[in-house]
Amino acid sequence: MDPVSASAWASSLARSSTSFQVQVAVAKKAMDSERAQGDAMVELIRQAAEVGESLSTGEAGSIDVYA
Repeated sequence: MDPVSASAWASSLARSSTSFQVQVAVAKKAMDSERAQGDAMVELIRQAAEVGESLSTGEAGSIDVYA
């Protein structure tokens, strides 16, 4: 392998490695975002269950609903 093609090969390998690292970093950010959204949804469900429980036991008072 001549020095020019070896240099081109090394440069290409470095670019593909960097590209892969960027892709992995972007994927990790996306996964972190999805995890945060999932955690937020779990918290909303937990809070809704607490509200429902407090309404059924009468701890939070009552809600009068008339149309």
